[in-house]
Amino acid sequence: MSFIMRFLSVTCLALFSASLWGQSYEPIGDLDLSGVQALGNAFGLPSAVYQPTHGVDAHRMTYTIPFLGEEITVSGAVFEPQGLSADCETPVVVYMHGTVFERDDVPSFLNGEGQIGYLISALGFTVLMPDYVGLGIDDQHLHPYVHAESEAASGIHMIDGLFNVPSPATHGHDPAQIFLSGYSQGGHAAMALHREMEQNWPEYNIAASA
Repeated sequence: MSFIMRFLSVTCLALFSASLWGQSYEPIGDLDLSGVQALGNAFGLPSAVYQPTHGVDAHRMTYTIPFLGEEITVSGAVFEPQGLSADCETPVVVYMHGTVFERDDVPSFLNGEGQIGYLISALGFTVLMPDYVGLGIDDQHLHPYVHAESEAASGIHMIDGLFNVPSPATHGHDPAQIFLSGYSQGGHAAMALHREMEQNWPEYNIAASA
């Protein structure tokens, strides 16, 4: 896995695709360090508390998950800190978003809550933010609200894709340091994901969840 990550170079603004899992990455926007600092100020984070160290690259990941007996395509946002060496493995934060009512009001379309991905990643974390079934690019299904199985699937298959399919990041990712979090509906989703990982995905270590 680390060899693959080290071999890859960052793609500029071209679509990066991987053949496995039907997974692809599309750039959706990056922020340099000053941009992240400005975003922190806009969120009201005092400099005494929030001190970012990296600019951040953001991509929309498209990937497949099982849902109601079939494989469907869903999306989510991936945020990667800039400027890390190839031998660095970042800890991974999975943030499950809260209730939304519009299909594109989700992290991979950089909605308000999705901006949190920049703020966390700028501290040296890779951040994954699934959109869930029926949201983001998935216009084929109604969103099954607080449906634990599909919430967990959207999270764990995004994690699994990060570690097993080449990505635009030049650095690696640490499977021993995975942090789960969420807000509102995302709290339910984070706990569903925690349970799924404990029961069925022992290769990924949950360092903490909240």
